[in-house]
Amino acid sequence: MNKSFNTQHQNELAEQYRKLHHQTEPLILANAWDCISAKIVEEAGYSAIATTSAGVAWANGYKDGENIPTDIHLDALQKITRVTSLPVTADIEGGYFRNDLEKFGQFIQAVIEAGVVGINLEDGYNHSEKLNTTEYQVKQIEKARAIANQQGVNLFINARTDAQLLSLPQDEKLKLILEKATAFQQAGADCLFVPFIRDVESIVSLKQNCQLPLNILIADTLHVSDLKKIGVERISVGARPIMVAMNALKKTVQTIKDSDNWKDLFEIEVNYDEVNGWF
Repeated sequence: MNKSFNTQHQNELAEQYRKLHHQTEPLILANAWDCISAKIVEEAGYSAIATTSAGVAWANGYKDGENIPTDIHLDALQKITRVTSLPVTADIEGGYFRNDLEKFGQFIQAVIEAGVVGINLEDGYNHSEKLNTTEYQVKQIEKARAIANQQGVNLFINARTDAQLLSLPQDEKLKLILEKATAFQQAGADCLFVPFIRDVESIVSLKQNCQLPLNILIADTLHVSDLKKIGVERISVGARPIMVAMNALKKTVQTIKDSDNWKDLFEIEVNYDEVNGWF
């Protein structure tokens, strides 16, 4: 157990985080994957920090898709919560123990004890058409809520469905998503996360018919200004920040290897003393 675990403080952070989903402007999250990325997000003035499962996995040498050992994932989460004063929400994919609710509950307890105040919990399997049944996903949400209550922490559960990836007509997918949203809400979910939607019309339909706050993953076909007008409560960017960072690093190391012009190493906005002072 995290020796710094403090129920009162964590509940204060959870309440602070919960309020961010019920304000005039949408909650925009830039996903972090380690301590330095979390501090960069904090220094940029964000109200909360979300983790990216892909980023955490890649940074620790594993493929995304629940391949990272849970003890390593938990260690990464605890390190992030240690270095920031902001609420931290964790992308825990499908919870790693989908076929064992008891072990799943133990994992949720460990996530909370790592200092996390919110989770993304998905019904999909690594961006495929395979989904948990709604009935089983409800059991997982209920279990997570029960464990959080036992811990005395009002955990924010962002219930994700990957139903958008199913090979169905769009109107049928939207109907299924809304059915899941109702079931997830009754089970104790606080927000509905629907990634992979690429058209505004579908988002409008979900926003008009969903009782939960709506979380949308940005796509290159969507505009943030449109999502704000629709009233989307939360906008996520997924693994895009770490991919942007990797792209910049890739270009820099390639330049060092292939040329004698290394000026890019010194044309940077952050400096050693500034970064060192963050910790």
